[in-house]
Amino acid sequence: MELVRDFFTVQEIDMIQINPDNPSLKVKNKIFSKVSRIFGCSKNSALEIFLDVNTEIYPICSEDELDIMISKVPESDNNPIELTGDWVNYFGKGILDLYEYVVYGTVFHSGKENNNCFVYASFGGLLMKLFGSIKNNMIEEFNVDCKILLLIRKI
Repeated sequence: MELVRDFFTVQEIDMIQINPDNPSLKVKNKIFSKVSRIFGCSKNSALEIFLDVNTEIYPICSEDELDIMISKVPESDNNPIELTGDWVNYFGKGILDLYEYVVYGTVFHSGKENNNCFVYASFGGLLMKLFGSIKNNMIEEFNVDCKILLLIRKI
């Protein structure tokens, strides 16, 4: 089930705030040699994303335009997909082949704050924060411990 599909422009890579009183004051701070934290803004809606990406296998540059899709991995009481590891067959190799970077993860926090929604997920330690105007009926799908796929390709 597709939860979010949007086009994002990479605004920053490995930038952190050095003064909480001045959020625009940032410095480049690459902590891990093979992972970068990107910040991107949606082109079509009011969504923003912070995402850790293994840039050794999928290099990303500032101003890259990304097609990002987040899909929920369904679970069955009789045969949970996370136990069989068969999510590749469930989604079909065709859809996975359309994307260049695919990761499997778990939502660990989601909710609403003011008029915006937020979702935090972990993909084997690589983190994602998605926030902004998510369709109201979709935020309920991002419940804690739900399994998701994050699919990315450059456009």
